[in-house]
This record gives sequence, structure tokens and C-alpha cells, in this order.
Amino acid sequence: MRGVKGGMGAVYKAFKNGECDAFVVRTSFYQNVMSEEDRQELKIVYTSDAMPNQSISVSSRLTSQERSKLRQALLSEAGTQALQPTLNRFASKAKRFIATDNAEFKDYNTLLEGVIFGW
Repeated sequence: MRGVKGGMGAVYKAFKNGECDAFVVRTSFYQNVMSEEDRQELKIVYTSDAMPNQSISVSSRLTSQERSKLRQALLSEAGTQALQPTLNRFASKAKRFIATDNAEFKDYNTLLEGVIFGW
């Protein structure tokens, strides 16, 4: 396994150039970016269940009042406007943050344990 910098397009390009034997790609890239011709050349060997996308988590060191205040700010109109550059950069189709809870992320912590960047 190796990482390819430059996003899904670069990953697919590396595969097409013979730099790897297989690749992992998001369903949205496969369906919305790749051409029908490109898709016809591929064999899907596994499709995983959908997982939650990017999110913001808050430390348990904050009080429940502080967490609530932060959540309300992020979900507010003013918060959406202030964070529009972040949405544009990391979720270009997202218009705003959406509320979620711990149940939606149950057991996904096992994918992140031991990762020291970005979490």
C-alpha cells in the first residue's frame, strides 16, 4: 500500500499509469467524476457500507454547556457564513454543517486509533 498525493484524480491516474494494481475510491468520485468508459474498464471487488464524512468533534474536557454553545454557533447562520471557506475547501457541495450525535459514529473510533494527524 502507498499513499498518492493529489486527491482521487491522482489516485486514479496512478492506477491507469500502471503505478499500482488496485485502488480505493469514493463512490461519489466513481459515479460523478469518472466517465462511463473509465468505469467500464474497472472491476469492483468490494463496496463498503457508507460511512459518515468529515466531522468536527469536541473534547470531553469541555462542559456540556460549552459543547452546546459551540454546536449552536457552528450550526447558526453566522457560523455557516464564517466557516464558508472551510466548507468550500473540504466539502464543496455542502451548504452548511449538519447536526449529528455519537451514535452515528459508533465504533468508527477504531479506524482512527493510533492515527496522529488530522483527528
